[in-house]
Amino acid sequence: MGLEEKIKEQDLKAENVFVASLLAGLNEFGILNQGIINLTGGRIGDFLFQFAKVKGFAISPFLSLEEQVKKAIVFLNERLRIGKVFVEFAGEDFFIKVYSSSCRFCPKGVGEAELEGTLCPFPKIFERFLELSCRNGIVVVPEDIDMKTLVKREGFCVIHYRCVK
Repeated sequence: MGLEEKIKEQDLKAENVFVASLLAGLNEFGILNQGIINLTGGRIGDFLFQFAKVKGFAISPFLSLEEQVKKAIVFLNERLRIGKVFVEFAGEDFFIKVYSSSCRFCPKGVGEAELEGTLCPFPKIFERFLELSCRNGIVVVPEDIDMKTLVKREGFCVIHYRCVK
């Protein structure tokens, strides 16, 4: 599927194409990799939390962790229009799953990056935003032998988190 079809099918906005193609282009020139994306993702999470506060977003500490996380992810997805995002809990661990073909910021899917791994900023963006908005220690749990912050499973980009209080 070409970019024109993706723009129509995913209802991409200029900012989606801008971000995804910027990430893909920086990678193509050898300037960007997942490690750098992870470092900057936390900073983006800080800025998005400041944005959220200015917009009146707050989470009650009386909600369960599950309710807090879901509320925070809904807020981010409504503002950023990431795509189809789901949260699944398993005890103190939880998984944020983005339906891969719906992600409007994907450097591969939208930016057409030619790379082996990922350039996804969301693992660390979500981690920092959740840590600040839920007032809990929340960390990405690296997966597989490669210690990836994001793995692809059954059409989803899956990010594993743990609450570490």
